[in-house]
Amino acid sequence: IYNKMKVIFVRSPYKILVDEATQVYTKCVVDIADPSGVLPTKTVTLEKQIPDTVNRDCWFNISPYIKDDIENIAPSAITPTDEDANMWRLVTVTTYWKVDINDEWTLLEEQGFVAVNGYNNYQGGYNQSLTDDVICLTNADVNIYRADDNQYFNVLVDYNNGDGYDLVYRYRNLSGTTIENVVIFDADDARLGLFMLKVPYRTATAGLENGNSVQVRYDTSGAVPAQPFVYFLNEDECLYTPVKCTFINSNGGWQFLTFFKARTDSYDVKTKTHNLLADAVDYNPLRGQKKEFNFDMTQTVKLNTGWVDENTIELLVDMLASEKILLDNEPVILKDKSIQKKTRLKDKMINYEMNFEYAFNLINDVD
Repeated sequence: IYNKMKVIFVRSPYKILVDEATQVYTKCVVDIADPSGVLPTKTVTLEKQIPDTVNRDCWFNISPYIKDDIENIAPSAITPTDEDANMWRLVTVTTYWKVDINDEWTLLEEQGFVAVNGYNNYQGGYNQSLTDDVICLTNADVNIYRADDNQYFNVLVDYNNGDGYDLVYRYRNLSGTTIENVVIFDADDARLGLFMLKVPYRTATAGLENGNSVQVRYDTSGAVPAQPFVYFLNEDECLYTPVKCTFINSNGGWQFLTFFKARTDSYDVKTKTHNLLADAVDYNPLRGQKKEFNFDMTQTVKLNTGWVDENTIELLVDMLASEKILLDNEPVILKDKSIQKKTRLKDKMINYEMNFEYAFNLINDVD
């Protein structure tokens, strides 16, 4: 059923239509498989009766059931290997129909999908998906400024075709000269299937010090259409310690964004105050009459991007809608719920200030 990989984004609805001409009862069976094969396949069965005999179409939104099975926790080791299998799911959808309630189900259609925890925009309409052999889960239009090499982006690869091509990461310097081709699967590799891989921002130790681009392709000759080049620029800062922000972007992959400028940490304590009962008629005045209970201590941090390109707003808007954000691999909540776009024409030099709260109580009260 996976003739060509079809990727769906389950933070937005994805609806399956059952539309046999004479149907009265319909069924949609969703099999959600862990790509690593460690966890058993989860099966969800949905049934509907037609609305009426004039409009027999039955729609099933499968996204919520798949989303519950995907868990994005933290980026793993930065090597050109497989991503954590919890980041995505292989989905098989089988639809059936029948006329009488006592009839056996008749098979209508079987479809295969790759599901990630991303979302679509409104203007694209319903049931948006991407279909290709190689799909990069990042925004290739925005230059990424980085302070270290310990970063990557995700790519989904369908290596089932047996077309004799290598899967290659091509690294070029900013002048466009190829410095390194990293072969991930070679044409004779017996490892076939669907994969989510990690593409390091760079691997070469020399030739890419000022920045680079990387492109995922099925060969090195250019004969096969390849993914666009993704650009990364080195940022040299000596006054502040860069803070690495990682979040799940709209494509369902890890997105790295570095805050280079000033950092301000704040701490907030909340308590409940109650009057105490006296320990005796002749009470001890050193006990006090009031006491604080239920201490709750949180930490917030204000970060600054430093000078960025105008289209960096696309990454920040992505982060605004992200369900999973990390600062230096610690979970946080973005306190800002709105952001104003800045432009070169109006603002000249562009930077953004963002406010985060660490997503845990500094006083451990996990029960």
